[in-house]
Amino acid sequence: MTSSSWAANLPFTPPFIERSSSREGFEFWWRLLTFVFPLTDPAVLPRIPRASFGSDVEILDRYVEEAAELATSSLLNDSGGLTIQVQTLPDGTQEETLTTDFVSREVTRGFAVAFRQLYEPGESASFLKAYNAVARQARPQWGDDENWQALAQWRAAHGKLRAKPLKVLSSEKLFPDRGAIGVPGDGPPYPEEIISTYNYGDLIHWGSKRQELSALGRTEFDSAWNQLRFLEAVGGLSHLYIGFGGVVANILAED
Repeated sequence: MTSSSWAANLPFTPPFIERSSSREGFEFWWRLLTFVFPLTDPAVLPRIPRASFGSDVEILDRYVEEAAELATSSLLNDSGGLTIQVQTLPDGTQEETLTTDFVSREVTRGFAVAFRQLYEPGESASFLKAYNAVARQARPQWGDDENWQALAQWRAAHGKLRAKPLKVLSSEKLFPDRGAIGVPGDGPPYPEEIISTYNYGDLIHWGSKRQELSALGRTEFDSAWNQLRFLEAVGGLSHLYIGFGGVVANILAED
């Protein structure tokens, strides 16, 4: 299937996709997001005059700026990963070869710092702060109508993505009778846990989680597999943050 036919399955054009250097990869994440969550096109929500937001408009402008910048991230636009090749030897035994093609640690560290500003609730222009700023103005004007319900879906999706990776959620929706879907290898199963372990075990601080991070790399496979799990955890959340940047940008009307 071609990239264009895949894109045709998207209910709307993902916000800031024009800033991506890998449109196909961007669309892949948005096919998963819009399959799992009933997200509404950001462009259809009613506008609210900027003046209504008061001092919160600074938070919202900052959020949009950072969400748009995140769309350009080399980590999010990278197509690397890991490959396991199994070769049968003449004696009948099998030999596994692990090949990784991740972005550099320097790129990952830079991404982690930018991602944290939207991810951590206490950050001044986090997703939660931006959502609450919009909600304070939207709820009195929209009541409990379809526009409010559409806005609320973004926060609901955020909560679910902090609890389970997007690819796991999509698999559970596609195969609901299979029950909980596990992943091979040891390590924290939830996005919040693995993101915290990488951020505070190495990427942002060599701090409270460094022993936990060291335990994730007991073998070459464990190290590569858990790095992939970290990247997939931040991938789904990052695209949700980028999408909500489009929501905020469209709601903020010029006075």
